[in-house]
Amino acid sequence: KSPYLMFTNRHEIRRIDLLKSEYTQVVPTLKNAVALDVDVSTNKMFWCDLYHRKIYSAYINKASDSSQQVTLVDSLHSPEGLAVDWVHKNIYWTDSGNKSISVATGDGRKRKVLIATELSEPRAIAVDPHQGFMYWSDWGDQAKIEKAGMNGVDRQILVSDHIEWPNGITLDLSNRRLYWVDSKLHLLSSVDLNGDNRKVLLSSHHHLGHPFALTVFEVEEQVDLIMHSIQTVGMLWFDFFSHMFFT
Repeated sequence: KSPYLMFTNRHEIRRIDLLKSEYTQVVPTLKNAVALDVDVSTNKMFWCDLYHRKIYSAYINKASDSSQQVTLVDSLHSPEGLAVDWVHKNIYWTDSGNKSISVATGDGRKRKVLIATELSEPRAIAVDPHQGFMYWSDWGDQAKIEKAGMNGVDRQILVSDHIEWPNGITLDLSNRRLYWVDSKLHLLSSVDLNGDNRKVLLSSHHHLGHPFALTVFEVEEQVDLIMHSIQTVGMLWFDFFSHMFFT
């Protein structure tokens, strides 16, 4: 019942308890897993493997058993970003090899390419199923962060200046903001979901050596004695060359 963070180091998927600091292995002996997401309501996890060029799923408590790992999508080129639509039970992914963004149902069926133009190196993807939008980063020659409807229509650019390698993005749906890490500029930044009110939260070669992914963690604690609600919002990110940081 404690909140935990799941992440991949490419060869394993691991879990760390954010209260107890317990560190456990979830999926062993992977080849090159670079993206993952979780559907909390079904206790399922999904991940992309660049070596096998496939997307897999498994129940979290059974994922260590390879016989319980299901291949959902195959014949991909370079699947580097993955997001689960927890409302409609679809999965979205980016493929930098064929420069596309695609969707499929949670069982891998009804696969469809949504966007295949004006993409150079699409990387991270995040979805907001309640509002019907998806967001993605592109670290190509003209780096940018874009937004479109979850059916691929109404595409628009949110960030296109002072951005180089936007490896990871995440959404804070409560506060209606998008966060990203830039591995070349060593920045952690955010904008609102219309691309306005841009802010730099952290600029550091030390803490952001080569950040690859991040997520938002919100904690609400109730202090019973005085019945006063304390809310803190933390950012967690994974650095390719260093450690995970939590602030």
